[in-house]
Amino acid sequence: MIPGEPAVTTGPYRFLRHPNYLAVVLEGFAIPLVHTAWLTALLFTALNAVLLSARIRCEEAALAEYSDYEGRLAGRRRFVPTRRGAPMTDKHILDGIRAVLNELKVDRVVDPETHVREDLDLDSLQRIELVIGVENRFRVRLEPEDEEQIDSVGDLVDVIRKRLADGTHA
Repeated sequence: MIPGEPAVTTGPYRFLRHPNYLAVVLEGFAIPLVHTAWLTALLFTALNAVLLSARIRCEEAALAEYSDYEGRLAGRRRFVPTRRGAPMTDKHILDGIRAVLNELKVDRVVDPETHVREDLDLDSLQRIELVIGVENRFRVRLEPEDEEQIDSVGDLVDVIRKRLADGTHA
């Protein structure tokens, strides 16, 4: 992890947060089984689960502090892959919007009631960059009619949630 760099969301990270740890868990269970060491497989798996749970908590805290981890990966499961990942909560979407605005150097506290046009004071280029940033971050496609419906940041959260649910991906 490089502080300030965006969290990786490609490759196996599209499906889960910790693909390497999943491999470690599977390997730790499978290798003893190859040698019919059932007790070793069970004991190692239990001890490994305790160790990994502590390590992952510390690692995720550091990732959240030094990167945009929460906004980009929080909707994904840790170990059990899914085709599309777990649904994002409004909080995760709002955090992602805040991260995009931070990249645009918008120095303002942003909440769902914040008005995009009046409160954020974005010029036309920044509004375009906001749309592109949101599309890239959430991998959705915002249509022109979506942009017309967006008055507040809460409206933007609603549109993103709708696009994530209906699969309108960029």
